[in-house]
Amino acid sequence: MGQKVEISKFCNEAEMSNPYYTRGKVHKESQTVRCYSAKRVVLKWECEGKSDPYCKDKDVGCYLFKEKLAARLKLAHSSLVEKKFLNCYFDTQVNDIELNI
Repeated sequence: MGQKVEISKFCNEAEMSNPYYTRGKVHKESQTVRCYSAKRVVLKWECEGKSDPYCKDKDVGCYLFKEKLAARLKLAHSSLVEKKFLNCYFDTQVNDIELNI
């Protein structure tokens, strides 16, 4: 009590055993912290011009969102459509495919 803590750190520790932890948020009305979980997160981001840091590279952009919205999920899909929309799909299980060429 009375100690300032970063929300993501607090929830990361509080949800240590939860493989589906995605993010933490402070609810202004009640002044409480809530830690959220999900098995998948789907995101479609409208790019805000050439200087938008999320839209310079699809994988980097999705990684930046992963830190904020899908902490323990895996990136299953990323795409940048016509440099206007970034699509990120995070899931609990991603099948890794190895190509032996």
